[in-house]
This record gives sequence, structure tokens and C-alpha cells, in this order.
Amino acid sequence: MLLYWHLLDNRSGNLNAADRIAALESAHLAKDRIGLVRGGDRESLGHAWFKWLKDNGLNFVMRLPTTA
Repeated sequence: MLLYWHLLDNRSGNLNAADRIAALESAHLAKDRIGLVRGGDRESLGHAWFKWLKDNGLNFVMRLPTTA
């Protein structure tokens, strides 16, 4: 098992879908070698991000905010 962690230099706070996609693509990992993408913050949500993960056949787990 390989764990890949990528520290981003992001002074603006939140990453958008394009930033997250670029980070994964810059890792130079074959997509069939990625077992799971984990999102740990509420900002890692969004249709474009989820669509890209699904279109690339990547399994993912995201922490979703609760609703009251």
C-alpha cells in the first residue's frame, strides 16, 4: 500500500475543482494505481470534482456537511 500526500501552497484558503484535479494529475500516478481519493473538508465538494473522479474511474470518500 502506498499513501500519497500532497501539501499545497494555497494562500487563498479553498481549492477549486481545477486545483484539486491539477494536484492529482501532477502526482504522475497511474489512475489504475489509485485505490481511493479521500476529501476531508467541506470545501472539497462540487459537481465538477465528483464528475471528474467518476469519469476517471476513481473511488472516493468525502466528508459531507450535516444538515439541520
